[in-house]
Amino acid sequence: MVDCQTFYQNVLDPLETLTFVAANTQKIVLGTSVIDMFFHNPVVLARRFLTLDIFSQGRAICGLGIGSSKDEYQVSNIPYEKTGERANEYVQLLKKIWTDDVVEFKGKYHTIPASKIGPKLIHKPHIPIYLGGFSSKTFKRIVNFDLDGWLATIGGPLEYLDKSIKDLRGYTEKAKKMPTNLRSSR
Repeated sequence: MVDCQTFYQNVLDPLETLTFVAANTQKIVLGTSVIDMFFHNPVVLARRFLTLDIFSQGRAICGLGIGSSKDEYQVSNIPYEKTGERANEYVQLLKKIWTDDVVEFKGKYHTIPASKIGPKLIHKPHIPIYLGGFSSKTFKRIVNFDLDGWLATIGGPLEYLDKSIKDLRGYTEKAKKMPTNLRSSR
């Protein structure tokens, strides 16, 4: 059995690794599964994904999560409260950075004065954003903010995964959005 704590102590940074892979491939899609968004400044993370998108000629995918370990939050000096609210704001901010010529954002957790943040993406309108997680709040966030899909993991019985898929489809139907608009992770 793999000791997860030791394993994760020896993992390379995903975006730098994918940028190296982008320079050595021409067709494969390159994405993260998942980066804990709160441990990164949104402007810096948006630019890192932007760099990957440019070097890969538009093959980047953004996989995000909010994490679940209070220890990681504590060591990063990040509050563990209001993660859902902060995630909502974060994904909106990423989209603005990637699509708007002049980015201005006044949120509860992040503020950006009118700024030009470039260069702009190859991927249009923006890099696909997938979220990891199993809560109904994650599924609602995917639907409410027109995100591209869900990164599922099998960490329990298959019935749990099946229920999660049905829940996500249910939220898309309630919002009158087509579940087929959501892409599956590759």
